Amino acid sequence: MATKFNTKCWFSMTAQFITRGVWKSITASAKAARKPALVAVAYFGQGASKLMPLPAGSRLVIDASEGAVKSGQTHPADLIRLQKRGVVIYSYPLLHAKVYAFDGFAFVGSANASNRSAGTLREAVVKTSDQAVVRSARAFVRDLCRDELSPGRLDRMQKMYRPPRIPGGSKETRKASSRKAASGLPRLFLAQLELKDLPEGSEAASEKGMKIAKARRNHGRSYVRRTTSESGKTPFGRAIRSSRSLNSQMVAA
Repeated sequence: MATKFNTKCWFSMTAQFITRGVWKSITASAKAARKPALVAVAYFGQGASKLMPLPAGSRLVIDASEGAVKSGQTHPADLIRLQKRGVVIYSYPLLHAKVYAFDGFAFVGSANASNRSAGTLREAVVKTSDQAVVRSARAFVRDLCRDELSPGRLDRMQKMYRPPRIPGGSKETRKASSRKAASGLPRLFLAQLELKDLPEGSEAASEKGMKIAKARRNHGRSYVRRTTSESGKTPFGRAIRSSRSLNSQMVAA
């Protein structure tokens, strides 16, 4: 789509909805920027300075409140790296926006500046070159540039910093976190069972378990009760014990 601003000049406007490689796009834009960028991002975690190599003269707004630093939301060491490169850093408490304005376009979406965002979470952003939107994004960030952080304040913040409790705050935990987040489904255990008589002396436990299983059935007519015995020496046995079942009363459809 093209919009005509005058009889001599035409500007092309594009918009992209990005869900794959969000941080690859943002990082590439930061590296390619020829003019100072304007960025406001709520979470600036460990490794964020590599994700966002802003050019000198850029303005970066983050939440550098005591709570944000102590919870690991804001990583002072990465802010110090950017400050040494000539980036001006500001703090705005309760910031929740994620706005990135580079040269003639802007990113607006869900992506925080963190290894967890880049390697684990499913993010989405809109990249636009609509000049009215870009101007609004830049004006929004400028309006937040009120409390500039000095080198001394960042040094003090570094002393109070604590790593985040959630995985993804560092590269070492990114792969493990990614595996855990791969599925939101509950755990499924598979076990090969053999038809045998119950162990001697387990009849009372079996009868008690059957009564519990019968009471817990959601659909009494369609569920069939079966008694199983597990020695507890396998991962399946450990899972059974963790759910308070020694002689497991399995309820199957």
